[in-house]
Amino acid sequence: NVVPSAVLSVDILSNNIIVSFFVFCLGILFGLGTFYMIGLNGLQLGAMFAFTAQHGLAGKLFDFVLAHGCVELSCICIAGAAGAYVGEALIRPGEHTRAESFRIAAGEGMRVLVAVTLLLIVCGFIAGYISPDPEVPRWARATIGVGYWLFMISLLRGYVFGRSRGGAPIAV
Repeated sequence: NVVPSAVLSVDILSNNIIVSFFVFCLGILFGLGTFYMIGLNGLQLGAMFAFTAQHGLAGKLFDFVLAHGCVELSCICIAGAAGAYVGEALIRPGEHTRAESFRIAAGEGMRVLVAVTLLLIVCGFIAGYISPDPEVPRWARATIGVGYWLFMISLLRGYVFGRSRGGAPIAV
């Protein structure tokens, strides 16, 4: 606990939001940049777990990531999916011109990024205040992580704001 929780929280949430936007924007490279960045982030996380496992600290890293990692990693993958959607709109524009298809896909992707950004802000606070606290037991971290992940799924499926209870589905 060398870094104050507020500084750590803002640092983590701003980094994750930047990565999410970057992954989305790389969709303009026909989706290839998006897939590259998602793969690179997965490789980095795996390398960190391998390195800490060699030094007997993988459990500590797991405890740190557990409370916020489920939603954080899901949000980055969702932003990547939105970027891949933009890339697909460029590759297969369908009945629209490429410019129109790109504009439509980018607009729909930005709606997804708003939800991702809001979810990542809460992840940042969890990562700054709960994850580095050695007093929080693993079961509590798992409960927070899985509970927040289930909330994210409910939010994105439309259960939170009642869209799925009779409202019209979003046209894609």
